[in-house]
Amino acid sequence: MKELKLSDIDINKKEKRNAYHAVLDFIESDRCYDGEVCIIYGLHRTGKTTIMQQIMAENADRYSFMFLESSKKDTMEDVYAYLDEAVKKKVHGVFIDEITKVPDFIENSAYLADIYAKEGLRIVLSGDDSLSIVFAQKSSLFGRTETISTTYISFEEHCRVLGTKDIDDYISYGGVMDRFIIDYQSACRHLGDAVSGNISRSLRSLAKYSNHTELFDVSEDEMKTAVEKMVERYCNTSPTAKELADEINADTKIIHKFTEDMLARLENALIDLGFVSAIKHQEIDYSQSYGWKSLPVGREYYLTQPAIRYYYLKKATDKEKQEIKEDMAKQAVVFEVSGALPLEKYSVYKILFRDADRNKTLGGYDMLIYDKTANSYYAFEITLAAEANDEQYRHITNEKFREIIDYKYGGREAVCVLYSAEPFRTTDGVMYLNISDFVREVTKCRDIKEAMGKLSEDI
Repeated sequence: MKELKLSDIDINKKEKRNAYHAVLDFIESDRCYDGEVCIIYGLHRTGKTTIMQQIMAENADRYSFMFLESSKKDTMEDVYAYLDEAVKKKVHGVFIDEITKVPDFIENSAYLADIYAKEGLRIVLSGDDSLSIVFAQKSSLFGRTETISTTYISFEEHCRVLGTKDIDDYISYGGVMDRFIIDYQSACRHLGDAVSGNISRSLRSLAKYSNHTELFDVSEDEMKTAVEKMVERYCNTSPTAKELADEINADTKIIHKFTEDMLARLENALIDLGFVSAIKHQEIDYSQSYGWKSLPVGREYYLTQPAIRYYYLKKATDKEKQEIKEDMAKQAVVFEVSGALPLEKYSVYKILFRDADRNKTLGGYDMLIYDKTANSYYAFEITLAAEANDEQYRHITNEKFREIIDYKYGGREAVCVLYSAEPFRTTDGVMYLNISDFVREVTKCRDIKEAMGKLSEDI
């Protein structure tokens, strides 16, 4: 166990992630006396250690802190010894980095909440092996944690922390706190270390707690191969579970064969890590036999680290670079807006109209934002183009599509094209708004009506 002093910390005045304020709020509170500890978890290189060091460095004049760095050689008894010292010295907060490296962390973590937190220590834990953190939070620390994930770095955070305003930059480099993912090779290295390696390490530490042992015997190389195949699936196509299993098992690196059940558990692990999420997809079909019919709302996979998807798509498809970025921008905006708007008031969808008889796509809305309280909606086309043309809004102004959408989602508030230039309004009443400005304003306001009002007041 290594203790870092304030003089050992050099944060170089880095911009703060949003999670900084959530952790500081815990430090400033008295929730520890209720037996609560704070856990920061997330993939490698998403800012966990920096957040803790920033809080320690920038609040040293108000509070006394202890910063501990764990290793595989440590035990929880070593941790307790430092915490005993912290209690005697009346330390305000203790940061314990890489806590998941401590082999007996999970079975003995309850003492952190039950004893030391109630003594008045604000304990903040972090670790790269996120599944171990998740398991501890669901078991030995159940109901006694405030958990803060750093894996997902929003467009707003990316722009603020890395000093850019461009969604193109977010697509190319987004997902980590520096721009080290620059090509397919660096994307593979990050995927292996931060994602598949994370899962392998966590599964080994969790083996004693589970009856499902099939994944525990899988080597890191095998896990990396399986995760890479799954990422390709999330990026591009959607094979069935059997097809995906057959594809993985055909690889010469695979010794332990993957079953559909193993892949389902692996997918759940990727979701728990915060690496895989989804956007809502609403398909509306037309057939001569039944007319227009809305199908159940579906989901599209979304990788929360866009740089990974970008370089995998560049490698795996014949699409031009700009076409890949165009498709990614559409999905990224829907995901960002979905996360920014409160669920109790808004639903955000991608809308697709199809001819079921001919199995043909008729068109769609890149994004529809439904205001549940007002029973009204906003329709969007999304493009990275810097020039406007009427082809861009032909679907969102299509009268037949509007008739169907009005019936399902109420009155139309506005139609809008998000693009890469200055805002204006067409003679047809279509608003053009800058795509990056739009996402930042919605994130700031957390209300679409307020955001649209601010963005359109001068056009």
